[in-house]
Amino acid sequence: MQTIEATSIWQRLATLPDNEHPTDEDWHELSEAINHTYDGFSTKLMRLSHPTLHEYHVCLLLKAGFEPVRIASLTLRSKAAISTVRSRLYEKTFGKKGSAKDWDEVIRTL
Repeated sequence: MQTIEATSIWQRLATLPDNEHPTDEDWHELSEAINHTYDGFSTKLMRLSHPTLHEYHVCLLLKAGFEPVRIASLTLRSKAAISTVRSRLYEKTFGKKGSAKDWDEVIRTL
């Protein structure tokens, strides 16, 4: 089985200069690669939570193993904003306060 890091889309996002950002096609490719590598990830995520498009992109990048600082760069947000998105998703999903790392654990299990 191929790892996500071996996919061309992962390689592209990992090496994309900070002044460039993923296209809609890149996001589509990443979603397909994640769902191929981690069977049904998007479906499981949608059942658990109902993320906005930005939140979904953050979740895809988390599942792909990108660090928050890289996620911030790829999504045109600050590192603090990415942390807030992650903790807000946890709270929105489970109805209780949680840290950004708590949400990361949820993503790892999907």
